[in-house]
Amino acid sequence: GALKKGGIVIHPTETVYGFAANALMPAAVAKINQIKGRRSGQSYIVLVKNSEMAERCKVLFSRPARKLAAKYWPGPLTLVLPAQTNSPLFPISSDGMVGLRVSPHPAVMRLFEFIDFPIISTSVNESGAPPLEKIPEITRRFGGEVEVILDGGILPAARPSTIAKIVKSKISVLRQGALVPAS
Repeated sequence: GALKKGGIVIHPTETVYGFAANALMPAAVAKINQIKGRRSGQSYIVLVKNSEMAERCKVLFSRPARKLAAKYWPGPLTLVLPAQTNSPLFPISSDGMVGLRVSPHPAVMRLFEFIDFPIISTSVNESGAPPLEKIPEITRRFGGEVEVILDGGILPAARPSTIAKIVKSKISVLRQGALVPAS
């Protein structure tokens, strides 16, 4: 219920702990900017339940993007796609591009059993600082500013997602992460 009402949830992912907020509520996105001390206009990765939810975000899902999503979602692949002008996610990105991912982490999959909207997800840290890894330090620093903290224990060290930008049929890798796509 916290996410539906615009609240912030801290949750484990397969890489780091993340702040989650309803990606369709600009006020919730602004609250994360405030908590992290981050300038607005910097883009966030948006987690979706599946390809159908990604389509509802009104992005330009080209054939190469669909093929990559079918092959690697859920998994450590973020697809950066152009948003259509009627995208409900438009306030999240200043450049008109949206990064979407389907996380395989059980805690994230469980969240999507209760919600039917995309969530922004960003590492639990102050802007520019390393991500916090332990629940006691996360609770000390951010406990008073979020509604819910989901304890996933100490997360195994993992590389961040690979980020691929796809415009029409041109694919460019922006960050080489856990996934090494076959060419």
